Amino acid sequence: MSPFACPHSVDTLARAVLYWLESLRIKLQGVLRPPRKVVNMPGKKIMAVDDERHIVRLIQVNLERAGFQVVTAFDGGDALKKVQAEKPALIVLDVMMPKMDGFEVLKRLQADPETRGIPIIMLTAKAQDADVFRGWASGVSAYLTKPFNPLELITFVKRILSGFDQYDDGEKVWDV
Repeated sequence: MSPFACPHSVDTLARAVLYWLESLRIKLQGVLRPPRKVVNMPGKKIMAVDDERHIVRLIQVNLERAGFQVVTAFDGGDALKKVQAEKPALIVLDVMMPKMDGFEVLKRLQADPETRGIPIIMLTAKAQDADVFRGWASGVSAYLTKPFNPLELITFVKRILSGFDQYDDGEKVWDV
């Protein structure tokens, strides 16, 4: 039976194509439109949190090559302890981790006045529409899915830290 024989599968396919086109448009905005301001960010501290050590190492190596300091954590509880001690400028956070998932870590960070202003990039294998929506609704600065392009992650980190998503002439700029 053809996947186009059922109207539900056509609807699902159409939604998937529209989602893909929207994510492509967002990714291309940064390529097609140069940043308005360049901020030198040597040594800014980034925290990478993931239970998969090879992913943490991939993030760490690429961010260090881009000139950032990187602090690592391998579960949510470890991340919360290290955030207090290290005071990172940004956190790259996985969702699916043992002991405490990324959404619980995010909730606790947002509840603490000392950490609520730290930008969070969710980097996760959870790519369903509901997961992506939950991430954006939770207040993350960016939501990237695995597998990911390290250059895309570095671009998001630089744009977020340069204040690219801050108010610009009284209007909110959302192009990350």
